[in-house]
Order: sequence, then C-alpha cells, then structure tokens
Amino acid sequence: MTQTPFTVPPGGSRSRAKLARSGKISVKVSGRDNEGAFVVVEVATDVDAGSPLHVHHVENEWFYVLEGEYDIQVGAQVHHLRPGASAYGPKLIPHAWHDVGATPGKMLVVAQPAGNLEAFSEELEELRGHPADPATFKALFEKYDMEIVGPPLAKKLAR
Repeated sequence: MTQTPFTVPPGGSRSRAKLARSGKISVKVSGRDNEGAFVVVEVATDVDAGSPLHVHHVENEWFYVLEGEYDIQVGAQVHHLRPGASAYGPKLIPHAWHDVGATPGKMLVVAQPAGNLEAFSEELEELRGHPADPATFKALFEKYDMEIVGPPLAKKLAR
C-alpha cells in the first residue's frame, strides 16, 4: 500500500465519525493512514476529567501534554505532567489519567499499533452528554480489548 501525505488543519480530524463535533477528541493520524501501525489522537479535557484505571490488551499508549496539568498513573507510579512532558503506558500495564490543572488541558495520545483506540474514541464520543451507566462503560472498554481494573485517580494528589 502506498501511503499518501496529508495535513490536518487546527480543529480538524481524520476520523470518519463526527468526533470533532464536541471538540474533545480529534484524530490527527488514523490507523487507516499507515496500515494500522499507529494512531495519533488529540484529546481536550475538562478540569477533573479522567479515565478509570484500565489495561489495553492490544495497544501501547503514549501521552504528551500540550496544555494543562495531568496526573498519569502507569503501573503503581503516578507521574505529574505539565506541558512538554510525556508518559508511556505499555500494553498489559494498568494506567489512568486525570486532568488536575486549574484550566482545561489538552494532550496527544499515540497508540501503537493503531488497534482499537480510534474506534473506541468514536463510540466514547457518542456517549458524551448522555448518562452512561457503569455496565455500558465497562462493555465499551471490553468491546475494544480493554479492561477496567480500578477507579479513576483521586481528584488531586498531594504534591
């Protein structure tokens, strides 16, 4: 397969879904762009937003902070990240993130291989704004070869 160069404008997304409608998740490089080698997703987060502690069975994940501040747990360690800092979460290692800044944040997330992160993000955006019961959320993770193994990180850890 011959890969085709492309650009993505500010606020743009390579996703086939309407991820950009909420402005929270945009696909900058789709797995369709590189034979599934990786996906790059820009995630805008609200203060106090976060993920549950979870495990990916397929993808390695890398987080790079663009704006704001995050606590990111990988394994047993929690790292406090500011713009320019990053954290790597290998597959099968539990990890979670939490926006702990005073203002909303933004990060790039790279998943390798592209795996299921893009499709998961699309379905997650469909749930945004609708109350999702824990069983629905758990099923969504499992559908994309991820497993919730613990609660989200505490609101703010002592520093």
